Amino acid sequence: MLGYHERPPTAALRPWVAALWQWDGGVGPRTFRVVPDGCVDVIFTRRREPSGDACELELVGTMTRHVAISRQERSTAFGARLRPGAARLVLDGPARELTDRNPDLADVWGRDATRLLDRLTAAPDGELAVLEGALCRRLHRLEAAAPDPRLRAAVERILAAPAEVSMARVARDVALGARHLRRLFLDEVGVGPKRLARIVRFQNVLTTALELPETEWARWAVDAGYYDQAHLIRDFQEMTGLSPSRYLTERTSST
Repeated sequence: MLGYHERPPTAALRPWVAALWQWDGGVGPRTFRVVPDGCVDVIFTRRREPSGDACELELVGTMTRHVAISRQERSTAFGARLRPGAARLVLDGPARELTDRNPDLADVWGRDATRLLDRLTAAPDGELAVLEGALCRRLHRLEAAAPDPRLRAAVERILAAPAEVSMARVARDVALGARHLRRLFLDEVGVGPKRLARIVRFQNVLTTALELPETEWARWAVDAGYYDQAHLIRDFQEMTGLSPSRYLTERTSST
């Protein structure tokens, strides 16, 4: 089935993984503008060539800026999108080392990634199940190294109301100093709490704009907690590299 599709992960992974997804672009090269969402992704790409499938497996760190992604002719991508703060599921080190980077997964997992790539390559039509199984196996490694529950509480506060939370108040509510909270965010999310709040606020407006038939930027700016429409436009331009109207036009024309 052409296009982009998501499904929820198995119950054990739901505290860590927001969605499993698949993109199939059919015939013809495509270029996409990918924007920050506060998440880390594991992505397997299969490109069908006359000589056989060319496959790669990569890790995409938390993004602070947009990037252009090119998908070649007859390529399919499969991924797992981790929730903000769940980077420990796929990383042994701090998430900040991966921010705005997308290394080959073998550079992070070593031979485990090589074996996973072999299984994914040999499993056409079953890639998501293989990827999900690999992440389930990694859950066992987290029993003694789960993220600080205070971090998760702070992340949930920001996800629920990114424009309404004071970072100092969040730190107090989870019984952490502001500096300690920021270090935790950099280690487990890849960005600081203020940056995550900006990304979530931007994503909330973007979701609204994609769902509603008429654009009302001034009202959406106020509802989302921006100072005014100009503030929203500046954030959009920083996150996407385009004005809101140009980004929506590009986004809708590529689907």
